[in-house]
Amino acid sequence: GTTDERTFSLSDFPVDCNVDNSLLNKKDIINMTNIEKYTFLFTLLQTNYQEMSDKINSILGQIDIKHKKKQFIDESNKIKVLKTQKIVGATIVGASVQLSLIKKLQPKIVIVEEAAEILEACLVGVLTESVEKLILIGDHKQLKPQLDTFNLRKEYDFHISMMERLILMGFPFKSLLKQGRMRPEFSSMLKDIYPELDNFPGLCKKNIPI
Repeated sequence: GTTDERTFSLSDFPVDCNVDNSLLNKKDIINMTNIEKYTFLFTLLQTNYQEMSDKINSILGQIDIKHKKKQFIDESNKIKVLKTQKIVGATIVGASVQLSLIKKLQPKIVIVEEAAEILEACLVGVLTESVEKLILIGDHKQLKPQLDTFNLRKEYDFHISMMERLILMGFPFKSLLKQGRMRPEFSSMLKDIYPELDNFPGLCKKNIPI
């Protein structure tokens, strides 16, 4: 003959189904009413589920503890190595990710390259309390920080970097007044942006006029 097999899961039962532990002690399951049978199955599944859930949570808790210990050991080893170096480099994204590591390194001097292209919020976020001197290198007259939200640019001036904001506030800064990357004929086209820009004398002698 054929057997009618069916599997049950907790999702098969009504949300208002209740656990009845007294049914687990009954030996005459066949003579139970249909409601009692469903309640019996629900109670059995719920009990096993809770036991399994407790075991899984316990294992996950142990894994979390071991993971945190590993992170602490890895970070401690990194700090030991980095503290032997005079210069430590990172991108702005890398510095954000490794902020806890940077805080423990306690840098006193921070040099930022292409500072005019970095969002002020991103830069402020990675500056720790240990910083005593901040050196910003860049050109605020060229590329600005990139924004995905136009409203932040229009309403809150998020496209203005810390470097440009300090310059606009009258903070003292130094500019390079001589260039050696372009032919004089090309650099002359930038006088409207850099009126004081001049060429290195050797550059003019080496290039054949075009």
